[in-house]
Amino acid sequence: MPNANNGLGTLEVNALRAAFGSQLLAISAWEMIRDQHSFRTMPDQVARLCGQIYRNTSLPEEHPDRDRLRGAFKSNQVHGTLQLSGVVRGLDELDRLGIPYLIVKGAAVGVHMKTFGVRRLGDIDVAVSIDDVERAFAALADVGFSPKFPERWDT
Repeated sequence: MPNANNGLGTLEVNALRAAFGSQLLAISAWEMIRDQHSFRTMPDQVARLCGQIYRNTSLPEEHPDRDRLRGAFKSNQVHGTLQLSGVVRGLDELDRLGIPYLIVKGAAVGVHMKTFGVRRLGDIDVAVSIDDVERAFAALADVGFSPKFPERWDT
């Protein structure tokens, strides 16, 4: 049920508190979530934050949820590492053709902020100059990639 927290429900507010609040607030919010949900019934919006919740709560080793939250964090790290290693072939091709690029959004922020693993990466976002978009699409297609948004960028 929405409350005065920008339309977010109690579950969402507690998930954000567990992920980003002070340690005491985070642990308290996590316990409120766990009073209502097991890991099996954890809603997606909470499950996606489990890596960050692990990192933020710093639960003691004896806490019954610590290993599962740590597992979510480690799983996110492995998944992200595999995604990044998979994109290297495409980045090598852009390098070979002299097409400048930037890795942006989740992957870049995670690496830069040393928070890699706190959230699961859905994809790797690569930005190129508008002048290089067509060449980059072609180069990436040559090595087996396809753009997520294949519309034309020349308008």
